Amino acid sequence: ENGGIQGHVIYASTRPFDDPALLLQLSWEPGVPRVKINLYQEGTATDGSQTLKLVDTTTTTSWDDWAQGFRKDASGNPISTSYTYTDASGTTKTVTGYVPNMNCPGQDPSSPFFQTLRGSSQWLDQSSPKLPLAADSLFKCYDGWSQLNQVQPAPYDGKYTFPSIAGTDPGTGRPAGTFGGSMPGTHCTTCVANPVDGTPMLPSGKYVVEVVVPPGFELVKEEDKNILMGDIYVAPVTQQFAGLGNVFILPDQAAVNAHYNKNNPLNPTDNLGSLSFPRHEGDTGSIETYWPCVGAKRIVPDFNSLFPGVGQNAPFAGALRPLCDRKEVTLEDQSTALAKFYVFTPAHIAGHFTGTITNDFASEFDPFSPQFGEKFGPPNLPVGLRDFSGNEVGRVYSDQWGIYNGLYFSSWEVNPPNPTGYAPQMAIACMNDPGPIPRRNAAGQYLDASGAIVATADQAQMVPDPSYNPAYSNFCYETPFMPGFTAYMDTPVIPTQAFADGYNLPDTEYPDGTPAIDKVTGSSGVAGPWVSAAGATLTITCLGSTNTDPCSKVVQNPDYS
Repeated sequence: ENGGIQGHVIYASTRPFDDPALLLQLSWEPGVPRVKINLYQEGTATDGSQTLKLVDTTTTTSWDDWAQGFRKDASGNPISTSYTYTDASGTTKTVTGYVPNMNCPGQDPSSPFFQTLRGSSQWLDQSSPKLPLAADSLFKCYDGWSQLNQVQPAPYDGKYTFPSIAGTDPGTGRPAGTFGGSMPGTHCTTCVANPVDGTPMLPSGKYVVEVVVPPGFELVKEEDKNILMGDIYVAPVTQQFAGLGNVFILPDQAAVNAHYNKNNPLNPTDNLGSLSFPRHEGDTGSIETYWPCVGAKRIVPDFNSLFPGVGQNAPFAGALRPLCDRKEVTLEDQSTALAKFYVFTPAHIAGHFTGTITNDFASEFDPFSPQFGEKFGPPNLPVGLRDFSGNEVGRVYSDQWGIYNGLYFSSWEVNPPNPTGYAPQMAIACMNDPGPIPRRNAAGQYLDASGAIVATADQAQMVPDPSYNPAYSNFCYETPFMPGFTAYMDTPVIPTQAFADGYNLPDTEYPDGTPAIDKVTGSSGVAGPWVSAAGATLTITCLGSTNTDPCSKVVQNPDYS
């Protein structure tokens, strides 16, 4: 019996080692979803050469696909079910819908918040129209006090497992369905029955695991190292050695010749003397397994791919080495084999953020709100994201519950003076940011000061953000952003106006368009309500009046009711 082969595809924002075969996942590096992984079984041809036979294929897991997907039957079709409930009005309904993977039972159909969830769909559902959820979305999960703490197993991004499981029986959870494999529920063509539970199991032996690098990504190679960069070391023309008596261990001459790299005086080997695989070591809290890379061989280029003009020598420059898109794995009895792959993008992927704006001085008593029982979340506030110089880079808006999310550019910088972590992109996130922002019309087109449509934001008139709420403070927070890493932001604001009954603070401003006096001018042209003699003219100008648009508002005479 064995546990098969499993591993991850990792987004390697930090590439610290000379040898890509020795990379490990760091705590800030996310997995990569939906990546194709192939499994080949090693064999021997009649002439004694090695053969590879494709025996299984799968893709890495995706949190989004699962969280927004539906439970499926053994044939891979979404499961439909009927449910009867009585809502808060006393109406009894029977509805049919599809059961989502992420299902949070226990919601009371008479709860007012159910009216907020009722009939909603999965945001990322690709169906057209979107599939209706079971029980009118009664059991749809959300992050709120009413749900209490519900824990359930779920996949994260980037994991793969062999043998693949393509279908399961929803009643028993066992692999089921026909997918071209030697057993039900799998693509694996060489699997046998596990002697303990009868599920698909790979025979022990040697395999080659292959990652198919997805479009837009690159496989991590020797020259892609991106830390410990600095001044370029120039080797001396000649190297003076002490007497041979000071060399205490002299490697076997054949071993030296087999791995000698004459093209690189800084590292005249193609393996740093490391010959033993698999290796088991790690400094990240878990012991990693390092298998030999057996991809296509190629000559390592002279310089690092990051800033090649600097002229920093790539590790193993000039050596003939295999790529790490394939790894040779030995699966033994009573064991599970772990094999990881590392990819990156030349321009780092964006950092993610999600957060909530709360009023620290008010509680939420609305049972229709997911914040019920917590602090009140001011709705529809602007969130400005600025760089270290204060330049606005992005702007998002909180929803009706004070929740917001988005993307912000991350940083390539992983070369701090002490290379023990990541140097993140620091940004300033301003809650209830008044702007200014480029003026737009209802169609989203930019407008200049005269109201004419212009092509770009820099040509538009800058105006205060209409969503800015002067009843709340404008708080700014420094937030780190790293590639593919999600920043969770707790960003309260405080009221700037007096307390009053209800959620919204008192608004003492007059309604838009209310007639108001802009200025009063005497007959002598002096500003102010003063004239030089009785009977002289006093001119009253209304607010908003121009030479072409004089006052047209009718103002009530205070002498009459």
